[in-house]
Amino acid sequence: MDKDLIKMRDAFKEIVEIMDEILDLEVQETSGKDVKKETESATGRLMFKMIKMKDLE
Repeated sequence: MDKDLIKMRDAFKEIVEIMDEILDLEVQETSGKDVKKETESATGRLMFKMIKMKDLE
């Protein structure tokens, strides 16, 4: 199996996990919890992973 394909698959999995985390944080925010720092951190990680995946092309 192509190593780049495996790396891309793993990057997609990580991106989905971070997106799930962001969605969970939005639910917490809706219930009144202050999750601004956590959301900013997750968003930064998401952008980093997307840039990293772009480099795999």
